[in-house]
Amino acid sequence: MSRTGCIAVANTLNGKPEILPDWFRDEWRDSHEIRPYVIQDEIAPADLEMFEAYWAGQFAGLLNVGLSADPNRSTTALGERVNDAISAMLKGDDADTTE
Repeated sequence: MSRTGCIAVANTLNGKPEILPDWFRDEWRDSHEIRPYVIQDEIAPADLEMFEAYWAGQFAGLLNVGLSADPNRSTTALGERVNDAISAMLKGDDADTTE
């Protein structure tokens, strides 16, 4: 789990009111499982912020992107393929993640 994810879980367990911990608590109350998924690994520490911004730009409606993100933008085609692959994994299906 990323450092941000660990902080979010810690804040959730400590009852700290923030957008991401609030979302965690709401999901857990509704008996939904929350799982991390690694979509890219082996990133040099100096490049972490660049890749975090890149991947955040692939998905619309992320809770931890901040208020500066364009609320009218859509998830990109790549983001849709990642969503489809994760959905297939949750269902136990094999997903075709090739372009």
